Amino acid sequence: MVDMRDDGEIADMSEVCHVPRISGFFKAVKVENDSNLNLSKETIEAWQLNASESVLRDVLRRNAVRSVPAATSIATRLADKKNVQRLRAFLCAYLNLLVSAVGAPEAHALVPLKPRRDEFDRVAKEESGEFDFRFGVLRETVSGLTGERELNSCSRASINRLNSYFRGAAGADGELRGDATRLLHRAVKDDFSAEDPFVLKLWSEENPFASWRANRLMTIITHEFGTDWFREWYSGFLVGRPLDWDQQLRVAQIDDAVWNIGPRAVADAIERIRARFQVEKALADLGRSLTVQTSARHGIGGNNPPESIEDERLSGAITLIWEATEELSTALEEERPARERIEAILGKFKSGLAGFLKWCAGKGDLAVDTLIKWGIPATGAGYAAKYPEKIEALIKAIEDWLPFLS
Repeated sequence: MVDMRDDGEIADMSEVCHVPRISGFFKAVKVENDSNLNLSKETIEAWQLNASESVLRDVLRRNAVRSVPAATSIATRLADKKNVQRLRAFLCAYLNLLVSAVGAPEAHALVPLKPRRDEFDRVAKEESGEFDFRFGVLRETVSGLTGERELNSCSRASINRLNSYFRGAAGADGELRGDATRLLHRAVKDDFSAEDPFVLKLWSEENPFASWRANRLMTIITHEFGTDWFREWYSGFLVGRPLDWDQQLRVAQIDDAVWNIGPRAVADAIERIRARFQVEKALADLGRSLTVQTSARHGIGGNNPPESIEDERLSGAITLIWEATEELSTALEEERPARERIEAILGKFKSGLAGFLKWCAGKGDLAVDTLIKWGIPATGAGYAAKYPEKIEALIKAIEDWLPFLS
């Protein structure tokens, strides 16, 4: 096992086993040779000096994502040996802990991180003689989020461990090892100074010491789980557009028993979460479109269906859409509403949209003007007349969700 010092540094870099360098691959690395871009104890402590607990937690969570490439060698070895059962057990234990630690801003309060870490430690130690080296950053993240250790200590150690890993990945070339440190310096410094580091790219510039390893790992994960969710999850952090935090939290809260079954059970749970989430998102988008700024109980948005619309076809269509919107909102209060109930709501949306489009087609350019005349602003039902794709998007989302309902 690689000997780690208390501060996260490797005592003997000669013991580090890294993937052999591809000839010429790293020649594209161009990092200004600035000796000030170091990760000394003084540099890190200066960053931490005025950092809030929230900032320190965010640094830990982002460093956990940056450490993803470190899991590649174990996953690759198991995949190459076609040791499917051990590969799947390792991936489930690893991703359960990783997504739980990173995906919830208040993960220490909402997700049972300690039991998940214990399970991951057990599985990972069976597969890696370099356990602390490859997974020390993730363990520091859990220790900091759960309050086991002081946040400053955990964030400092996570930075040092990352630095050691990427310097090892760069090989024996002193200049490339310096590039690895400078790339990490710039990325972590930005985390400490940003109001919201998650809107930043994970690396302020391309990090070739991370990219191809992470891509290899995500390819293995996608193959074993049969879902691209984890690749989307990781890519979101890379470009500074994380997946919706509520969706991430739901995945993090998938029951441990499901993770223990294996990748396909986890994938089914994730696809169910993703399908429902798309329905909620599409419903919210439609709701904003159908909101009318009026104190009268007329049109969409009041406490009752429309009462003042003179055109019978339009009134019937809008009433169906209004009722379906209210019924779907109520149904979503249940974790698993009955399929028959959602199918009935879907039927109302389809009938309402069909009637609405027929009315709009008959009115032509006068459709929005007529709606405004009857007291329905263009930002309300008139907006839907101009942009029916919002209703269509909700219909499509509901159809995709139905197979997951009993």
